[in-house]
Amino acid sequence: MYLVEIKATARRHNAAVGETINRTGARHEFDDRNAADEWARTLSADGEHAVWIQDAPPHARGLVDGYLMSRGTVRTASAPFESEQRDLSTAVDRR
Repeated sequence: MYLVEIKATARRHNAAVGETINRTGARHEFDDRNAADEWARTLSADGEHAVWIQDAPPHARGLVDGYLMSRGTVRTASAPFESEQRDLSTAVDRR
């Protein structure tokens, strides 16, 4: 048996993974690592964001053998550039 836990990044970046979690949960049991790898390949098909299986590190605490992983894309900052921010230390209190 090979137990896989879906990591949050995989859910966020791959719609098929999100649907899988909704249908059957975040942990999935396979006969072996090869079966888990094949499952990850099917989730990455049809233009979905790539996901893969990574073995749990030897020092990890828990019952899972591996994780379904994804690497996100670079996001733009949501805060304004430093030059566009107002310096609050010089703001005048107008009460």
